Amino acid sequence: MANNDDSGQRSTTKESWNPHDLDKTVDGMCDRFEADWNASRPPRIENWIVNAVGPLRDRLTRELVLTDIELQKRHLGHIDVARYNVLFDELPVWLQEAASGLEKSTGSSSASSFAIQRSRSDTTVATSTAGDDRVDPLVGANLGNYQIIRRIARGGMGVVYEARDLKLDRAVAVKTIVGGALASPEAVRRFHIEAKAAAQIEHAGIVPIHDVSVENEIHYFVMGLVEGESLQTRLERESFTIRESVVLVERISRAVAHAHSAGVVHRDLKPANILLDKDGQPRITDFGLAKRIDSDVNLTVAGQILGTPGYISPEQAAGKTDVDEAADIYAVGAILYALLTGKPPFLADNYLETLQLVQTETPQSPRDVRREIPRDLETVCLACLAKMPSARYRSAEELADDLRRILNDERVLARPWSTWTRINLWIRRRPALTITFLTLLPLYTSHLFRFWSRSDFWITGDHQVVASIVATWLLGATIFQQRLLRTHFRMRVMFGWAAFELLMLTVFLAYFTGPKSGYVLGYLLLVTAATLRQSNRLVIFVTVGSLLCYSGLLVDAMLYRPDNRPPHFDHIFMMIISLLVTAAAQHFLLRRTLSRNES
Repeated sequence: MANNDDSGQRSTTKESWNPHDLDKTVDGMCDRFEADWNASRPPRIENWIVNAVGPLRDRLTRELVLTDIELQKRHLGHIDVARYNVLFDELPVWLQEAASGLEKSTGSSSASSFAIQRSRSDTTVATSTAGDDRVDPLVGANLGNYQIIRRIARGGMGVVYEARDLKLDRAVAVKTIVGGALASPEAVRRFHIEAKAAAQIEHAGIVPIHDVSVENEIHYFVMGLVEGESLQTRLERESFTIRESVVLVERISRAVAHAHSAGVVHRDLKPANILLDKDGQPRITDFGLAKRIDSDVNLTVAGQILGTPGYISPEQAAGKTDVDEAADIYAVGAILYALLTGKPPFLADNYLETLQLVQTETPQSPRDVRREIPRDLETVCLACLAKMPSARYRSAEELADDLRRILNDERVLARPWSTWTRINLWIRRRPALTITFLTLLPLYTSHLFRFWSRSDFWITGDHQVVASIVATWLLGATIFQQRLLRTHFRMRVMFGWAAFELLMLTVFLAYFTGPKSGYVLGYLLLVTAATLRQSNRLVIFVTVGSLLCYSGLLVDAMLYRPDNRPPHFDHIFMMIISLLVTAAAQHFLLRRTLSRNES
């Protein structure tokens, strides 16, 4: 279902890896992880592996955890192994040995030992379904009136078991809070908000809540047992027909509309939180991030980002706390996009890059990925994914009605984008390419106006060389932009593109007046543009590259082209200082942004 040109996506999800490629990929992501760790607060490992599967996920998880352990010890002075609860069903031996080894070698306080013990206790409860349930103390035991039979699943906030209601003699699902009696007050509060939010909604498309209680300091609630699998599991295993996709999302939209009418916004809709029962009917679950529309209570602080990067709305990605029903409508549109194309609207190789894409880029047209998608369906999908909440459907009910019209071959109410809107979206999707075009066009035009009166201008080498440089620059920028839109490893393309821009600017300057040209300010623009990519490593790379290229022009002028020497040393000094000051300003601006997003 994915576009055949999307090699980046295939290389990330393939089951077999070339050892060299695997090593290179893992090393690169560990380097970026360490850079983010050093630049801001400790990043969440689960956000770095969310899009990795197969051998890449296993290897990347291990290497990131080992890197994180070393960085914790270096920066914090202790090791909190409880950070890894969400990653493992059972604490692996290599992690215990790595943490214990550092504990012994550094003689750290008992706080870390407590963290290790706590992690072991928690993950014992979360033994995988395929594992041995006998090591889980809850399996076979009773929680109130419910006998625990086996563990079904584990998430970041809770563990779900299949159980038996001893009073009513029926199968149910019991969800306990991660951490048990050691759970934080905030985690307990979120846990009860989830139960209360779901309990207020009675709809066939939402998993019902039967009971909420606490037993031996273990908080739990009881819900209906759905025999089936998650939408995410099925999506990873097989593709959906267009009609299946529309039918499923229409039913999901009806359930979401009912939740909204009950005053509840889910805020974390995604395929993993949609269960498919044995009849294939979707059931929404996991209201752990839900909030009451009419409530002033908000557990999210300003700047805190909740939700899954590939499916959260732009306003959530920006850290806004006052999100409403429009955020859920965006998420439903993202689910529809994933069912139609096989991938979420935005996908990058780490958490922060994905958040940036959600806020700034427009998604690839579904019809570009799958040509048989009807235009009306594409219109509906993209209407849900509008950046501005006011530009989306006014309600989930309206969205469901339009999806029903598609099933009935009727005209939808959503209107396709106007020509001006499409141009605007094209520019927003390709900002770097647009800037390159807008920069080179006046540059080439000024060159033409400067020399057009010369009778031999059109046949001289000057014009041919300038035309060749500009054409090569534009062609290369176009190729890099297309690659950037299609690849999963965006940072590699960005570094390649930055190096290409530095090379072309230096060639252009070298052909004309070299370091004394006013166009050397282009290096400052390249450093500033690197900040837009949300990577300090890229800013440093472009800064160092600019200094090296400018130094090369100076050496060339001093040795071979004395006419190109800057008239005063002050010019050289000011250029170098300007580059360093610009880079420092962009570095601290970006560092503050990343720190705010990680908080």
